[in-house]
Amino acid sequence: AKALEEVLPALKAVSPGVKVNRLVCGGCLDFKIMTTVPLDDFGPWEEKGFAPEEDFLAKLKAIDGLSQIETQTITNMEI
Repeated sequence: AKALEEVLPALKAVSPGVKVNRLVCGGCLDFKIMTTVPLDDFGPWEEKGFAPEEDFLAKLKAIDGLSQIETQTITNMEI
């Protein structure tokens, strides 16, 4: 939680329309952060390397006991 709290202000500054969700599986305790930006803001964010993703991933990799740290780009659309 501390690693997320440290990058959350920068993550929320990515776009005025950004949505950040924390997901935790009740069974296996997988922890996921889902960041959704409006389509028009995606390209510029991608060009910046999805900052602060690299910083966040480094913080996670420094935590003993965490495994399988990865990223995934998906389409998320409310219907």
